Amino acid sequence: EVQALVIGADSVALSGLVNKIGTAELVHAAAERELPRIVLTTTTKFMPGDYPIGEHLREGDPEEVMPISSSHVTVSNVYFDVTPLEDLSKVITEKGSLSLEQLREELRGIETYPGLRRA
Repeated sequence: EVQALVIGADSVALSGLVNKIGTAELVHAAAERELPRIVLTTTTKFMPGDYPIGEHLREGDPEEVMPISSSHVTVSNVYFDVTPLEDLSKVITEKGSLSLEQLREELRGIETYPGLRRA
């Protein structure tokens, strides 16, 4: 019997929580069962508010999953997925427990150094 889903994070941005593939589905299943969805992370994983999560998610070599022996099969080896923040119940960091609005406020307060922004 499960009373809550507790997960980590590879990164957290306004556009969502990035974690290993399957995390979004676990969060969705927990939400359907009305279980709390709790993220344990540090604020070092927080990304600037304008960071484009999802655009640069790493994919692995398809050969890691299955040898490609047919032109009729497309193999994908996705490492990460993105879970919308609104699907989470709370985020706990070294600063304590953050509500979703507190989390969003923290993320909005992180700025990208101008020299690193795209032109």
